[in-house]
Amino acid sequence: MWSGIKNICFQIIKPIKEKYQAMVVCKYYNNSTDKEIREMVDYIKKRGRFDALNYSFTEKYKSIPCNINKDNQKGMFYVCYNGRRLYFPKSFRSAKRCVEYYRTILTEQDKESPHRYLSDIFNVDQGSIVVDAGAAEGNFSLDVIDKASKIILIECDAEWVEALNSTFEKEIREGKVEVLSKMLADYDDEKFVTIDKLYKQYGRIDFVKMDIEGGEERALRGGEEWLRESANIKLVVCAYHTPLANTIIEKYLEWGGCKVSHTKGYICPNPLFGFKPPYARKGLVQGCKLGGTNEEFKS
Repeated sequence: MWSGIKNICFQIIKPIKEKYQAMVVCKYYNNSTDKEIREMVDYIKKRGRFDALNYSFTEKYKSIPCNINKDNQKGMFYVCYNGRRLYFPKSFRSAKRCVEYYRTILTEQDKESPHRYLSDIFNVDQGSIVVDAGAAEGNFSLDVIDKASKIILIECDAEWVEALNSTFEKEIREGKVEVLSKMLADYDDEKFVTIDKLYKQYGRIDFVKMDIEGGEERALRGGEEWLRESANIKLVVCAYHTPLANTIIEKYLEWGGCKVSHTKGYICPNPLFGFKPPYARKGLVQGCKLGGTNEEFKS
């Protein structure tokens, strides 16, 4: 009975709370002259609420068809992504749940998205050794699997690790892909691993992608030796999880000799993780050190 009443109250309060939060965000940026901020605010006003990505390009993914299949032998749903099977965890018990998640990752990697890891001018070079930290479903690594000579997937969620082992089953068997059930950090033990340790183990690391829910700053501290010593590296690092992340990450990459850039637009973090300014934050920081093949990111 009480759970039912709580659910009803939640359903009543939720839209009111969302409308209030949208109003706060719009008021905060009311006088902004930033074109991308203005575009974001106009979209929020139009909808009366806000999401992580508040731009019109997101509309095309809300009903995009997704063909979800079930691998009964593995007990997991999967979708064909770039001609490959991308598996979902066993806790995704319905095709509907998989569709919702898959549409989210497609939206994030749209060409107009602030959350897009790669672009035509910022990509993984042929033969690179890649670290994919916060691998989750592994879509980033599937995008670069044909370019990379080695991929180290770092993921601490056991259910996603199981799904990744199925998605990359062939490459794991061949030794091209390794899955570490750990978190990227600034020290090494049974649960954590540093970039510096991987750097010493493999002799070089060419590309690092970090999407680790606010752990990016700590992970960069664990890669100072790699940053300082490497002559040809690229990084793409999520910078919206904490209010000061963007500034701190920029300073780390600049200290390491990287030229720094950002993805276009802004991301609004989920209010559940703290509703405080800046409400709109730069999505990803891109770094490229001298010697890379990407001319735009050279001095």
